[in-house]
Amino acid sequence: MLKKIPIFIFLFSSFLFGSELVYTEKFTGMEFVFVKGGCYEMGDSYGDGDVNERPVHEVCVKDFYISKYEVTNAQFLKFKPEHSSGKHDGISLDDENQPVVNVSWYDAFNFAKWLSNKSGQNFCLPTEAEWEYAARAGTKTSRFWGNDPDDGSRVSTPFDYMVFR
Repeated sequence: MLKKIPIFIFLFSSFLFGSELVYTEKFTGMEFVFVKGGCYEMGDSYGDGDVNERPVHEVCVKDFYISKYEVTNAQFLKFKPEHSSGKHDGISLDDENQPVVNVSWYDAFNFAKWLSNKSGQNFCLPTEAEWEYAARAGTKTSRFWGNDPDDGSRVSTPFDYMVFR
């Protein structure tokens, strides 16, 4: 099964960039957008989710920056030049602007660690709470993409982005 890279980058210390709402990391060109912290109800409030999504509970997150787009092949290849995203139904997934795929959680974690060392900043994968908070953007639907579970195949997952702390 093909998996996108689990990379969102989160900036814990948002004061480093003052009031900037977008931060561009210089080595990869990755763009990060500011997300104002806050609280939301996390969990299955509609009764159609998994058991581990209950009970609904309030979760609060601090201000952070999250990558605006999924990590691309070009960005990931700076870290791991031998990586290939492979093919799907005979079509190459290695275009430099496509999201990188066929990576493990460990690859994503190590990419964030490598980028932290390169940049002197602290990049990491988002927590589930951070990612859901950013993806929901204040909505109250049963899922971050809406109420129809069948629409979920068209959206990104928390494993597609990085967070900068």
